[in-house]
Amino acid sequence: MLSQYNLRGAIHVCVVKRIPLALAFAFLLFTLPAFANTCTDEQVLGMIKLKVPFETVLKACGIEDKREEESEKKVQVKIKEKKKRKVSEDEDPSVLSQEIQGIRVALGGSTGTFRYTDNTILSGDFDHDLSGGAFGAFSVSYVRTNENNLFFGGGFSSVNVSGPKVMQTGGTYYSPTYGYFDVYVTVKSVQTTFLFGLIGYDVKISDDFSFQPNIRIGEISINTKWTEQVAWYSYLDDYYNYDKKISSFGFQIDLPIMFRLDENIGIGADLCLCGSVAEVLYSNGSSYKFTSLNLFNIMVDFYF
Repeated sequence: MLSQYNLRGAIHVCVVKRIPLALAFAFLLFTLPAFANTCTDEQVLGMIKLKVPFETVLKACGIEDKREEESEKKVQVKIKEKKKRKVSEDEDPSVLSQEIQGIRVALGGSTGTFRYTDNTILSGDFDHDLSGGAFGAFSVSYVRTNENNLFFGGGFSSVNVSGPKVMQTGGTYYSPTYGYFDVYVTVKSVQTTFLFGLIGYDVKISDDFSFQPNIRIGEISINTKWTEQVAWYSYLDDYYNYDKKISSFGFQIDLPIMFRLDENIGIGADLCLCGSVAEVLYSNGSSYKFTSLNLFNIMVDFYF
């Protein structure tokens, strides 16, 4: 029994003796930095084992706590990023642009007219409308929009119209020498080709919609082909074939609206003031006047 009490007493004595040692060790850890303002690794580990608060360890060892400073920097960065996003959202979409380039293909309808005048009774008897159908106009061009929304490029267009066989409207003609006769005029083709450069401005309606008004300047060439048939009542008919080409300076106004489907393709339509006039004059005073007009097109852009 006595040995048990002695054992307990020994344990008690050991515990009591360890407490003053721990306090002494802690005292040394806290007082030493006051003189040296530094801590060894063993001192830091000792304070951690004694569960000394981390802030106290930093202070005792003269270590600057930069956690709050780093946290404040992170908060400032987040605030700046948020402000940038807010500015971007509030900006006018017309100034948010990127450089885009591609190939534009356009198809549209075409119409025209034919007028004949001279100093005889035939003047005005053959006037009629021409047509090229739903896809009488075709164009292909390179287009580009830079970061300043300047829209420019160049290309080639072709507009073709023709007409039916038309008989004079003033009644049957009479010649004292050859007798009665009729005259038929057939406009086989009025083909207008235009090699142009273009420049305009890209107006952003939204992120995907753009209005791109532009002017086209270049060389325009008009090739006209028509036939005349004189149908004699008493003789064999006479046929005359004509093929005339005229070139001149060309100027057109194009007003397209485009919708960008994705990074590779865009679709749209335009109102095009794209017309041409060709007049063939002869020394006897006769005039053949051909006009063609392409007013509306559907467009497809292929970006790269």
